[in-house]
Formats: sequence, structure tokens, C-alpha cells
Amino acid sequence: MRSEFKARCADFLLQQRRRRREMRRVARMLARGDNTSPDDGGGAQSSSTSDASADTRSTAANSTAAVPDRAKRNQEKRKHQIEKQRQKRLFYVAQFMCPEWMVIQPQFNADKWLVMPRPDGKRCIVSATAGLTTSRTKNGNVLHKWPSELPSGSRKTNGRSEEATLLDCVYDTSTRTYFVIDLMLWRGRLLYDTEASFRMWWLRSKFAEECPTIQNARGANKFSIAPATIFPCSRSGLAEAYSGTSVPYKRDGLLFFHKEGFYEPGVTPLVLHWKDPNCCTYFVNTTGDSSDTSQRVVLEVSQTGALLTQEKLQLGQLTREHVVKLKIQPGNFLRFKIQGVKMNPHSGALVSLVGPQFQEICGPSRLMADSSSQIVFQYIARNSPLTIQTVAAGIAE
Repeated sequence: MRSEFKARCADFLLQQRRRRREMRRVARMLARGDNTSPDDGGGAQSSSTSDASADTRSTAANSTAAVPDRAKRNQEKRKHQIEKQRQKRLFYVAQFMCPEWMVIQPQFNADKWLVMPRPDGKRCIVSATAGLTTSRTKNGNVLHKWPSELPSGSRKTNGRSEEATLLDCVYDTSTRTYFVIDLMLWRGRLLYDTEASFRMWWLRSKFAEECPTIQNARGANKFSIAPATIFPCSRSGLAEAYSGTSVPYKRDGLLFFHKEGFYEPGVTPLVLHWKDPNCCTYFVNTTGDSSDTSQRVVLEVSQTGALLTQEKLQLGQLTREHVVKLKIQPGNFLRFKIQGVKMNPHSGALVSLVGPQFQEICGPSRLMADSSSQIVFQYIARNSPLTIQTVAAGIAE
């Protein structure tokens, strides 16, 4: 496992240096948020208006004949708007860096990693641009808009149009606080391609220098914004992150950051997520029926009917009969109940599912399949959970 995991980390470290240009484009789109240019629906509306005027000038017979055509055009326009909203939501959900789940004992050096108690709450992106601060959930929906102390986050702190700020946060409803777990852009400076150790230092130093009172909600500043607590990944640091009293929020497990990792949208082994029943509210994912602890997984349907995880690992194949009978479309997300998983005992990698049973086609709010490590983590959580003592024993100091 040691060599396989280190090899994957080394591969990610190499790949991430090649993506700077794409990350700059994505950062601008995220920072823009709803300040985008008018959508292409305007042209369709003008065309529709012209057609309506032409129909008015036509004969009654022609007007009657045009009604089905107009209805068809309106239906197509509605389909276009629905698809456009779906693509927007898919764009937003794809911009988050997603940690792999820790499924076997880690073997890493303490001086190469950081550990953060993950705040319990709703993951979101906070953007500050053009004098306004906006938070958006993973599906792109606006959570809040308000003036803040962030650079470009209010009229008072607004600078040039390119001086946007972009933060990866978890919103805690109980304290009305956005806890920052990472950042991508600060006053227009692109930080995707900087190391995690630098990003964590930059975030805390800039908060202290440029917005020292942002952690105190008052007046027009309706919400607090604060960096999440982070520790060196030593055994003492791990103990404090796990149960120490210096953490000012409710935990949802622990995040382990490789110090050299860039901010990489999608699943990355350079950030690991771990939890147990003592440091989270929900350890095992269940349905609404608390008595049913059976494991469920969600997979995406490809154009060829393959069943894929978030990382596009194929775990099954739909037959033509299934597709027709259940009216399944490419891009649908399907929920299955499983009896177990087969995994590589050395690396913890998912190999296949045991006894999958189709449950349902997920609703439109579902935008992402489960990752393979999430499926394995939920399996071992039900059978032989990875304990904090095992995690600590894998840290070399």
C-alpha cells in the first residue's frame, strides 16, 4: 500500500502542474457567479416575438395553423432552459476538490501532511466580486448574498473588476459562520496551483492583515467568516484535531492535506477524509428508515450504459432491456442496494460490488455519483471501521 499510495500522490503532483490555464478560466467563471452576460435566451425571445408579430399579420387560417408550431417552439425553449440550468449545476459541482476517503491505515510522514477538523455543515463556494459577497451550494444555487470585509466583497472593499476572491467553505447554520477550509483566489491572485501549506498560511495571514474583524458578524456583515482550525500532522496534532478543546466548531471527521497538493477539482488522493462515530454526527449513511442500515451506492449511467463512480470507474453494465424498461437516460444517477464490496487488500481500491440490487433513478437534485473510496469507506464503517488509534500508528514522526 505504501508504494502504491505514494506513486499515486507523485502522479497527481506531476499532473496538477499542467493545468494552470484551465484553472484560471474556471476561477473567473466561479468568481463571476450570477454576474455573467445575458443568456442566449434573449435571441430566442426576439425570434418568438417576431414570429408572433408575423402571425398577427397573417390570416386567421394561418394563425390557427401556427399555434401548434408556437407551442412546439415554446416546449423546445423550455427544454433548452432546463438543460442549461442542469449544465450550470453540473459545472458548479465539478469545481469542488473532493478528498479520497481513508480506507486503510495511512503510511505517511508527519512533516508532509496537515490535519484539519472538518467543520460540520453545508459545503459551498464563497465569491467576493464587484462589491458583493455570494455563497453558492454545490449545485450552484445561491445560499446568501451580503456585503463582507473580503476583498471586493462590499462597496467599501471593492477594487478593480479582476480583484475577485474565491473561498471553499463549510457553512454552519447554528453559528451563522462560514468556515474556510481552502481558497482558490485572493484579490485576483490565482492560488489553485500553489501548495496547500502556502494556501493555509496565506489565508490566515491575509485574514489578519486585510479583514481582521470579519470573524465577528455585526451590522451589514451578517455572517462570520473564519479559517478552519488546522494542525501539523503529528500524533499530538492528530489528537488535538480529533478531540481537542481548541476547535471552535462541531466536527465532521478529519481532513488530511498533503502539503504539496494544489487545489484540484475532482477526487484527489492529496486530501484524505476520515471519521468515526466520536467526531461526526452521521458515521454510516442510511435512508430515512433508521432501522435499515443496508449500504446504498449511487452510480452514473454513461452513453454506453456503463455504471460509473465519480472517478469514472466502471462497476457494471446495463442491458438494452434494462434501459428500455426503466426509461433510463445517459447521465441518470441510479441507486443500488449492495451486500458488500470486493477490494484490493493492499491498497484498499474498490474492485467490484457484491449483490447490487437496483432501487431507483435519483431525482434531479443528485448531481454526482459516489466515489469508489466513499463506497469502500461506508462498507468498512459497517464491518471493521478504521480507528483513530490505527490512523495514529500510521504516522511516522
